[in-house]
Amino acid sequence: MRGEPAHRSTGHGGRSLNRPPAATCRLSSPVPSGRPERRTQGREPLRCRRVIEGTLHAYYFQLRLSVENYEFPHFTTGRDGNALACQVVIEDTDLGDSYLRHRPTIYNYELASFTEQVRALQRDGSGQAVLGDPDPESGDEFGLTISLTDGTGTLAGFIGNQTGARLPFGPIDIVGTLLTDALALLDDIIETFPVRGDITAD
Repeated sequence: MRGEPAHRSTGHGGRSLNRPPAATCRLSSPVPSGRPERRTQGREPLRCRRVIEGTLHAYYFQLRLSVENYEFPHFTTGRDGNALACQVVIEDTDLGDSYLRHRPTIYNYELASFTEQVRALQRDGSGQAVLGDPDPESGDEFGLTISLTDGTGTLAGFIGNQTGARLPFGPIDIVGTLLTDALALLDDIIETFPVRGDITAD
């Protein structure tokens, strides 16, 4: 796994990540990359892009997702051209220390599909939005599932590596403006890092 435990605490008092508190979503201010544009012949120019960051909050649980850039900025098509360089941080906010930091590869076309599923949830009030394959053998390194029934529901997910090792979290009760704020974050990511070229190209 490319992520590494950060300040793992043994003082959780028997609590589990499966405890279902209420959660909200807060968007953090964008940060400019500060890198000037450089042009390289035959490749897409490197552009200044802002870091997109959003946080899912509960009273003892926090998940922060940051998207920093395309993972392979010079590729403009295929899976590699649409891979995003991300960081996920899960924290115990009651104890005030980080539980885990991880840098998964997330593909923008999968985020785009997830965004439309979340939009349908907001419209219909019931259903499920899924990011990432629940099968550990898929190699997916990050996943989220939002389940909603009559306007109330839960958030669950996992972080892992390409060998199939995974750490699940949730289910966490979702309330308030979670879907609205999550959509604002997802739309911002897709607008800043749009799908490029043919995602099926080698």
